[in-house]
Amino acid sequence: MRIGVMWQSVEPQRGQYNMTFLEEVKKVVDHLGRHDIYTILDGHQDLLHRAYCGEGFPSFAVEAVRSRYNHSMFGFPSPIPAKLERDEKGMPSLDTCMDRPFAQFYASFEEADAWNELYRSTDLQAAFGAYWGTVASVFQDSPYVLAYELLNEPSVSLRRLFKSADELLLPLYKEAHAQIRKHDTKHLIMYETFVVNSYIRRGSGFAELPDGPQAVYAYHVYCAGQNATGDIPPGIAASFCKTALSWSFDTAMKDLDRLKSGAFMSEFGALGPHKASADMISFLLDKADAKSQSWAYWSFKRFHDFTTQNANTETLYNDDGSLQTEKVKALARPFPQKTDAIPSSVKFEFVPSKALFRMSFSPKPRAAAKGKMEVRTVLGGLGALQFPGGLQVHVSCHPAYGATVGGDLRLSLVSECGSLFEEKQTGFVENVYDLDPDEKSFQAKLSLSAPEVADVGCPLRVVVSSSSGSLEGLEAGSVSIRVRAEGGRRVGVAAVEAERESGAVGGKRESLNLRGSPVSSERVRPEAEEVRNMTVDRKVGGKEEEGSPDVYLLPSAAAAAAAAAAVREKESEKVLAGEQGEVVGSPVSVSIV
Repeated sequence: MRIGVMWQSVEPQRGQYNMTFLEEVKKVVDHLGRHDIYTILDGHQDLLHRAYCGEGFPSFAVEAVRSRYNHSMFGFPSPIPAKLERDEKGMPSLDTCMDRPFAQFYASFEEADAWNELYRSTDLQAAFGAYWGTVASVFQDSPYVLAYELLNEPSVSLRRLFKSADELLLPLYKEAHAQIRKHDTKHLIMYETFVVNSYIRRGSGFAELPDGPQAVYAYHVYCAGQNATGDIPPGIAASFCKTALSWSFDTAMKDLDRLKSGAFMSEFGALGPHKASADMISFLLDKADAKSQSWAYWSFKRFHDFTTQNANTETLYNDDGSLQTEKVKALARPFPQKTDAIPSSVKFEFVPSKALFRMSFSPKPRAAAKGKMEVRTVLGGLGALQFPGGLQVHVSCHPAYGATVGGDLRLSLVSECGSLFEEKQTGFVENVYDLDPDEKSFQAKLSLSAPEVADVGCPLRVVVSSSSGSLEGLEAGSVSIRVRAEGGRRVGVAAVEAERESGAVGGKRESLNLRGSPVSSERVRPEAEEVRNMTVDRKVGGKEEEGSPDVYLLPSAAAAAAAAAAVREKESEKVLAGEQGEVVGSPVSVSIV
């Protein structure tokens, strides 16, 4: 969940911090965390301040602009030809502010000067850094915070449009980074460039980001072609929108390749409730999944946001409280929720002829008690939206033909919620040769009824472990996960293929390649439907320590090297030979902003 911690709320008066506000936000973050929802703390703003029909910054941060610049002749909103009524405090009335799309006001002289002052004034930059240092002092030990996103959609005036982000934004970000790291050295920090850059295909303008592997490049991707309902009209408008989305997204990917950082599409969407909008969401998320990108949809609910004009685009709910189902189904995608491994590729395809989920990763087995080693993968989203009649899960582990099993192997299939799933286990006999995967295997099975799925929807945890302290018994073997809707129809298949590679300490390195088929939508769709993998790898600050705990996953971020999947294309097809079947059901739902 992306939650705003606006500067105006944290520091309403210069040097006076509202710790009560931060403690209340922390209660919300803790509550979400207890339900396995992790939070991005967002330094949100739109148009900076109520004086400019916006919000986000405290009054003292914009008063400096009015004292430095003479706006008596060209006050806000000049040169925008808008007649704004004023309230008793002299602020533009919200009703007249909302007569126009809020983004138009970014072109006003006074708004531009306010941004220029922020980039010029070392005093304001110090205050901005102190604000973030205060936030970090409260959340430094929170296990539920994913990242600090420093500034939402920073703007730049037309006369400074071609100044680089390194010149204008980076000093501000470095100050905030320094103050955060005085309190918190663990959590990620997210950096966004000028929002206009993606529309003009200019790139971020950053040569590098502060903080190395704990830096995340945040970017937004939008299309402005919606009609009055918030949907994208068919025909030319839809084609234009796809082109605009592709331009913005591809520009961000070029930045990512250059910056070598983590990345997160921290806003996209703001679309209507109908199929045309759902199709546009799927179009962009297919691109995001192909590049293993994390994302957050804008937004969950409108919450009386006045920097918008269309309630249909700011929510997942209709005015009567019912769910905007088309939109939610487009966003609900199956994903590995967390894993001990460092994935190198993830691929989810859905075409009429096949459904295929491929994930390659190098395991980092945890040093469990008594020398046991294990790799855990959690598949999330097995809920009632996609399995209204209940589900059946079948997991089997097959050693490769002719493989030597180096110790007892154990397969566990349990619920992350801890009670519904019965744990099953079977061990291989040590040093057994010539095991035929069609004849020798150990299996775990379970069924959940419709009420259990509706009431719980717990993630499914698959654990492969070895009492010998090694998983090499699975060399070139596989673990298959089948998920069927109640009634026996196949809704998903996943397979784990393990192989040992040279190159690590001692000349051996274990790696696992997870391949298979995930759930699809209820109707066969020709377009690709990429799965959102969720993990934090080295690029976005995950630790690669021996015996480290479960690595929590970001949407799709774990599959940092998706291109590597093609190298093992033929091997994965061998693993899945004969495994394909009818694929039905809806995509798995996920937590979104």
